[in-house]
Amino acid sequence: MLWRIDGADSKTGTEVQLNIEAGSLEDVLILAKAKGIFTSKVTEISTTRVDVPYAQPIESSETINPALYIGICSLVAWIVPIIGIPTSILGLLVGLKGPKSASVSSSVIAIIVNTITLSFGIMNSIAGAIKYGR
Repeated sequence: MLWRIDGADSKTGTEVQLNIEAGSLEDVLILAKAKGIFTSKVTEISTTRVDVPYAQPIESSETINPALYIGICSLVAWIVPIIGIPTSILGLLVGLKGPKSASVSSSVIAIIVNTITLSFGIMNSIAGAIKYGR
């Protein structure tokens, strides 16, 4: 077994830390006395080898649905209805079909965002037709 001795040198009084391989605590104390060390603390150091695996990438339990990315883009695109309405429809279709790896909450949020942006795009196109259609 491997032991760690914390103590002081008997001649100089300086602090000493020493690792000693011995079979028992009594053997450690005898070896420390022979080396001229006053022991204040003796601890057993585990000699068991622990293999630490290589760092693995952290896998998220929740992946973001691509429809959510499309919905975030549609939040800006609804201002121009010719771009915003098709973008929102595409986001709705992707959100409703939804990849198997995406979580349910991500899909629901994507559907809500795309529905809101689709309604904004339709209202914007109606308002534009009313204002400039005459």
